[in-house]
Amino acid sequence: MLGACVATQRIAYLNTNALQQLHAYFVGTLPRPYDRSVVSNTFQIAQGILEKTLEFAQGQWLLSSYIATGIENVPIFIRADNAENELEKFLGRTIKQQDRWATHKVVSEVVNALARGGFQAIGEASANEIISLLVPEISKPEVVERRAVSLHDEIKAKLLEIGRLQRLIVDSEYDMDGGKLDVVWRRIERAVPAYVFEVQIGGDLYHALGKLKHAFDLWNSNIFLVVAEEDVRKAMQLLAGTFHEIRGQVKLVEVEKVKELFRRKKEYHDFEAELGIL
Repeated sequence: MLGACVATQRIAYLNTNALQQLHAYFVGTLPRPYDRSVVSNTFQIAQGILEKTLEFAQGQWLLSSYIATGIENVPIFIRADNAENELEKFLGRTIKQQDRWATHKVVSEVVNALARGGFQAIGEASANEIISLLVPEISKPEVVERRAVSLHDEIKAKLLEIGRLQRLIVDSEYDMDGGKLDVVWRRIERAVPAYVFEVQIGGDLYHALGKLKHAFDLWNSNIFLVVAEEDVRKAMQLLAGTFHEIRGQVKLVEVEKVKELFRRKKEYHDFEAELGIL
């Protein structure tokens, strides 16, 4: 059995026995002290809470319930949307949908002319025209062209991840006197790079070695030149000549070895994580 009690005037004049039968109630603004006193005594609500109703704006309520709110007999403040506004929105959408019959209806003069003559067969051209009007045009999905990642960027990304697995601070395009180093690893935030990598795949080996030499002279870093297998010979010739000063310092690393190191490091890290010893 469902019952409801709505009081829009002096609630104090209502029978308190009737009020006590309510299991959930909404209290709006109560400007009169006596009304607040009756509600306070009937529903065991502190006067201080009821005085807050004097500050209520439109749509604000004090709600209390034994069951509905899940908080037994504890009053809470709520705001309810205006149901009339929600109805207007709904009816507005419905009217717009009905207007589509006027704006999206299919009209064919051929069909109109034939209909006036009663049921009869129509030609293939007329049939195709009608079908084209009835069947909406299917838009082709937009194909987003995904740019392929270059081998240079792939190796840089792997070097960055290897550094993270080593628990080092890693950076890409690290600034050095206005130039940029491909990848650096640092031991602590404020330290200079401990490891410097230049990745040159079919690029300017001379320029790359020049940057590595400067990093070694500036920071005494461990320096690495990552190259494709076919460029190893050319790099060794440069180290034997122009860059002989860092011949014993720079390490030549082939691209495939970086890939293999990344694979092994990742597997080892994942295995440690599986065992819970990280």
